[in-house]
Order: sequence, then structure tokens, then C-alpha cells
Amino acid sequence: MRRAKSGCANSNRPGPRNHGSRRDPRTVLALARDVFGRAPKAWWLTIPAVNFNFGEELSPQAQQGFTSALEMIQSLCRWR
Repeated sequence: MRRAKSGCANSNRPGPRNHGSRRDPRTVLALARDVFGRAPKAWWLTIPAVNFNFGEELSPQAQQGFTSALEMIQSLCRWR
């Protein structure tokens, strides 16, 4: 997990797996800064995945990533 920084990023362009619906966190933070005069603290949490097909279960890698992400989120909530 990385701390997200406000700024400009060009990853908003649609890509093979993006379909135009994903926004780079830095762009969202920059928009908040421009609209509201400040950007909140933010973290960029990613979960690795190897299979993007539809199914009823997560791959073992995605399940492990989900478990790790959940633990990190819980840790951040206790930290506050």
C-alpha cells in the first residue's frame, strides 16, 4: 500500500482492462484540492489479481490479497 499524492496523472485513458471507469487517485485528490481548497489524506490500496474472468470465487492470489487488504484497512481504522 502506498500513500497517494495529489497531482496530475494520465492514467484516466481507457485501457484493455480499464474501460474508462477507473480514475487515478492522484487525479481525484487534485480535483478535491481544486474544488474544495484542500485534499484529504488518502491511501492507494491495490489487490493483485491474475484472472479477470467472471466467476463465483476469487482466485487464491486475489483471496490472499483481499485478506491482506482487509487487515491493512482494519489496522488503519485502529490507528485513527
